[in-house]
Amino acid sequence: TFADDYKIGPNFILGAGYYHNPQYSLHLLFRYNYLYSNASGVDDTTLMSLAVNARRHFPLGNNFSWYAGAGGGAYFDTDSNVETGGNAGAGINFRLSRYMELEVGADYHYMIDSENQYIHGHAGVLFRF
Repeated sequence: TFADDYKIGPNFILGAGYYHNPQYSLHLLFRYNYLYSNASGVDDTTLMSLAVNARRHFPLGNNFSWYAGAGGGAYFDTDSNVETGGNAGAGINFRLSRYMELEVGADYHYMIDSENQYIHGHAGVLFRF
């Protein structure tokens, strides 16, 4: 299975978000994951995704907030396979400016066609609109 064949390696997230108000936002997110092989005969690979997520934000004060969100998108691997799926996650954002924030969080992903699923942490930069 996917979990037996791979372990999550380095990854990052880059995204843009539209904030309807301070509590609700809609994000377009690009995720890059490097996957290390756990099995003989299976090569290391990369898995990228492009997703749209809705989020609920909870202010923590002084430019910090935590969020919970979910969405769907497409997953791409190094062999040019494309798959649809969904994700859910939570994390913490630190607002650097009116238009940029840093983010750390954890996500659960489920790929519909292959039924692969995984959980990983991430760090990245989001642009706010």
